[in-house]
Amino acid sequence: MILIAYLLIIFILLFKTEWLLQINKKLEHLLDHAEPSQSVLFLKRINSEMIWEYVIIAFITLICFRAASVPDFANYAAAYNKMSLGIPYSYLGKGWYILMNIGFTFGFSYSLVKAIIAFGALLLVNSSVNFFCKSFKGRMFFWGIMLIFPILLDITQIRFFAGSALVIFGLRYLKSFSFKNITCYLGLVLIGTLVHSSILFYSLFILVYLYPFGQRIFTVCFLSISLIGMMFKDYLIGIASCFIQGDRLERYFTSGESIGTIGLFVVCTIVFSQLIILIWLQKYKKQINRSKQGLSNINLSYGICVISLIILPLCKLDSNFFRLERIGWLIFVMVCTSYLFNRNSLVNHNGKKCLKWGVITLAICENLYLITLFTFQIIAGYLL
Repeated sequence: MILIAYLLIIFILLFKTEWLLQINKKLEHLLDHAEPSQSVLFLKRINSEMIWEYVIIAFITLICFRAASVPDFANYAAAYNKMSLGIPYSYLGKGWYILMNIGFTFGFSYSLVKAIIAFGALLLVNSSVNFFCKSFKGRMFFWGIMLIFPILLDITQIRFFAGSALVIFGLRYLKSFSFKNITCYLGLVLIGTLVHSSILFYSLFILVYLYPFGQRIFTVCFLSISLIGMMFKDYLIGIASCFIQGDRLERYFTSGESIGTIGLFVVCTIVFSQLIILIWLQKYKKQINRSKQGLSNINLSYGICVISLIILPLCKLDSNFFRLERIGWLIFVMVCTSYLFNRNSLVNHNGKKCLKWGVITLAICENLYLITLFTFQIIAGYLL
């Protein structure tokens, strides 16, 4: 039943958002003809379009309670119970320990704490969606794509999602260069690092400020780093050993489970497809539109995707590094939706149609790869 509801919601968000707008109009009509009261006046003040965003967030949060059989849940629940007894779990991060400490101080179960954290992270993501995409249909399309990929993986790897949500919220500070913006962004990254150490990788995103000064050089540099990393594994491990020591170096760099040739091909295809689409949007905007705001969004997304090329050689060392690609994917989807559903966009009908199906296809490909990684456990655990 949940699976059917899940698929129906995806279908509505991707293709039938006008149904939601029709419901809004009917509700507004009922309120206009209702007897005046405090509750009616309050309901009239609410942005009816934003209600659907919170309905989606609430739906995803409720799914979190069905996590007992998905990967990671048992380990995190056991760690939570041991933390409540005063047994330290420092490797999970001080930030995560603080969140767990708040939970068991109030007597919450781990399932409830996880759902609360997921709800907060989703609100941060939704804030960025509203920042980058002003269209209601665009925001609904984003959440439809998010439900395909990577939301189920996000609420499974909840510690990483909690940290990365702070980075997603901080992407707005990368749009223009200033000391304040750099400080705000790096501050959010550092807080996220306290929750999950891999969030520190996203500090590299401040290099996106260099992109407008030499676009080709910027792309060639990161592409070269990626290719060299894939060809010289030992060199990559040597660099990592300068920053990472002990069990983590052993776990992720010297004894990690590689993503494999097929997996690497899938990830490369997805990343380079994003870059090709963004290059097309860049050229299209330069030819027919002088909007600095839009071009800035494309440059931001393209720059982040280029920096994310560094992830490809890391995936050869351990498949867990695949998670780092998710923020590049989300900013890519946000930017694409801003063009798909912007009334002032000069992208023609056929271009929008190709862009829409291109994004949907990439999301499905990432979801299929997710299934192969976790043998259907995540989807089955939440939806079946």
